Amino acid sequence: AANPIVGLKVKEAVKKRGASLLTLETLTPSIETTSNIANLSAKHLTIPVGRHGAAVQGLVKAVFDEKLVDAGLTARAGAYVSRIRAAATALPYPSDVDKATLRAMVRTFAGARRGVILIGQDLLQAVGGYEATVNLMDFLLLIGKLTQPGWGLAPLTEENNEQGAVEMGAMAEYLPGPTDITDPAARSLLVGVWKEEPPVSKGMRLLEMIEAARSGRLKALIIVGENPVRSLPASVKVAEALEKLELLVVQELFLTETAKLADVVLPACSYVEKNGTFTNSEGSVQKVRQGLDPIGDSRPDWEILSSLSTLMGYPLEYGDAKEILKEIRAAIPGYRILGATAEPARVDSRTMEQYVSGGFEDDLATRYRATPSPKSDGHVWLLRVGQTLFHSGAMSTKAKGLLEIQKEGKLIMNPADAERLGLAQDDRVRLRSTAGEASVPVTMLGRIPAGTLFYPESFREAIASLLAVTPDPVTGVPYGKQQNVSVERIPLTPTLSPVTGARDMGGRGLG
Repeated sequence: AANPIVGLKVKEAVKKRGASLLTLETLTPSIETTSNIANLSAKHLTIPVGRHGAAVQGLVKAVFDEKLVDAGLTARAGAYVSRIRAAATALPYPSDVDKATLRAMVRTFAGARRGVILIGQDLLQAVGGYEATVNLMDFLLLIGKLTQPGWGLAPLTEENNEQGAVEMGAMAEYLPGPTDITDPAARSLLVGVWKEEPPVSKGMRLLEMIEAARSGRLKALIIVGENPVRSLPASVKVAEALEKLELLVVQELFLTETAKLADVVLPACSYVEKNGTFTNSEGSVQKVRQGLDPIGDSRPDWEILSSLSTLMGYPLEYGDAKEILKEIRAAIPGYRILGATAEPARVDSRTMEQYVSGGFEDDLATRYRATPSPKSDGHVWLLRVGQTLFHSGAMSTKAKGLLEIQKEGKLIMNPADAERLGLAQDDRVRLRSTAGEASVPVTMLGRIPAGTLFYPESFREAIASLLAVTPDPVTGVPYGKQQNVSVERIPLTPTLSPVTGARDMGGRGLG
C-alpha cells in the first residue's frame, strides 16, 4: 500500500518473467477484494509486529548454518566474517518465526542468479529499523552478492522525493551528496561551489527541535511542507512546544494543524504548478514540468526561500529552477545525468572497504544483541499504523473521489479475533495503551494475522492518543507506528423505541 508502483513491478516480475518472490511481512496470504502481494510468494513467513529485526538476525545466522559464506569475502576480509559469525551464531533463531522456512528462504535466495531485497515500512519505521537494515547489508555481503550486477538492497521510502531530500543534505549530520559533515573532500567541493565554508557542526533533528522549542532554547522555526502536530503522536505534545516559540513560520499548500499555530503562513504551490526535479527510489533524477499556473499568491518553495534569504540579509538568489539544478549538478556528481542511467547504481567500493576493514565494529554489539518479543504491559494486542491502498498521509483525505472509496478510519482485525470478541462489522471497541485510550469502529480482513491490529494512518487523529514515540539512537528517526494495546468491546447503548417504548438494541443483543 505504501509503494503501489513498486508492488505492481514485483507482481509483473512474478507473473510475466517467472521471478520467485520470498516474503517476510506482517500480513498473511489471503484472497480478498484487493490483492495482497504475499499471495504470489513462493515462500512466506508471517513476522509479528516489531519482530522484523529478529527475523533479519535469523537470516544472517542461517548463512553460517547453511555454509553459504562467500569464499572470496572470507579471504579478503577474514576478520569481518569471523566477527559477524561469532555475533550472529551466538543468537538463537527467533521463537516466533519458523526456523525451517527461514533457512529454506536463505538457501533459495543465495542460489538465485539475481535478487533484490525490498525493505518496507514495517521494518524501517520500527524500533531497530536502522540496525536491521545494516544487518541486511551484512547478509548480502556474506553471500557474496551485494556488489554483483543484478543484486541490491532497496529501502522503500514512504513519501515522494525522500531520497532527493537526503541527497540535498536535508539531514542534521549530512552535507549534500549525502556526505559526512566532516569529510574534507566533500567540504572542499562545496567551498568551490558556494564560495564559502559549509557548516562545521551538526544541526538538530526533529525531536531535538521540538524539545528545544519547549525549553526555550529554540526561538524561531520555519516549517516547510510538514505537519508535525498531526504526524507525530499526541504524547510528543508538539503544539505545546511550538506555541512557546517567539516566531513560527509555516510554508504550506493547506492550512494544516501546524499552520494554524503559525505567526506567518507562506502559501506554497503544488508540484503541478512548478518546475523542478524528483529523485525516485532507484536514484534516478526525474524532471517535473509545470502544468498549471500557481493558484492565488502561492509560489514555488525555492522562490519563497530565496526571498526570505534576501530579506534576512543573506541572499540566495536564483533566476529559475534551472539555475538551482545547475548548482546541484556542480555539488553532487550523481545529478549530472537526468532520468534513468545507462548503468545501474553501484556500491561505493571505498565506503564498502572501510566498512569490512573495521567500520562494522562501531555498532556490532548493538546490531547483534538479542531482541526479545516486546513486553505487553498487560496490552496483549499488537497495533500497527500504516498506509492503505487508497490513502497516503493526510492530503489524500482532501480528494472527494478517494473519500468515496474510503471515508473514515476503522480498526482492522482478523475475522477469527472479531468472532471471539463477539464483534460485528462497524461495532466499536475501546483501545488502551500505556499512553492513552481511543474508541474506534472495527472491520475485518483475513490478511491481518490473529492478535494483530491495523489502523489507516490517514485517519490517525482518532488513535493519536494511543501512540508513543521512541527515537532511533543512531538516526534520530521517531518511531511511533507500532504499539501494544488492549481491546475492549463497547456494548451497544439501548434506546427506547418511539413506537413500543421497549428497549431497542439496534437489531442485535449485547452478545
